[in-house]
Amino acid sequence: MTKIISLTIVLVIGLQSFAQKMKDLGKLEFNEKTQQFLSDQPQAKGLTMYDLSNMLAYGIDNNGSFIFYKYKPFRIELFSYNENIAGYGFRIMDYDSQEEIGKILRARYPTLKMVDSSRFGKYYKLSDNDRLIDFRTVSAEAFKEGRNGYLLIMSHELSEAIAREEKKYQKKYY
Repeated sequence: MTKIISLTIVLVIGLQSFAQKMKDLGKLEFNEKTQQFLSDQPQAKGLTMYDLSNMLAYGIDNNGSFIFYKYKPFRIELFSYNENIAGYGFRIMDYDSQEEIGKILRARYPTLKMVDSSRFGKYYKLSDNDRLIDFRTVSAEAFKEGRNGYLLIMSHELSEAIAREEKKYQKKYY
């Protein structure tokens, strides 16, 4: 009996230590402070975008802390603008997950429209006053060949800031 009680205590303590607070990117609002949001991600280091100190990109290997609804991305690009979380992106590693993510996006954002289609895949986009969604899909055969789908969601504010910086870059180098 004591062995069973001891084993139960060890299991409960072990499960508590492995329990992590999962952050659902699909429910993320773009007003959370970056440092607070990443407080449990000590490996996350921000790199400046366009040499701007207020625009940072974080590459994060997902250790199980992040999900997008039910999908658990392997690696996440997280974007910060003016010290707030402003967007994220990730590769989609299998066809079934891509289809499920597509269903979720179409249900949540009915104005998400296909803007391009080719033999390599389809490209869906939505741009409104709140956010920009860039969803790139590939066929089941393309997944077998090693290609991946991709989802990028960012705040309207960040997408405008990137567009401004791209224009500056083009004027400077082209």
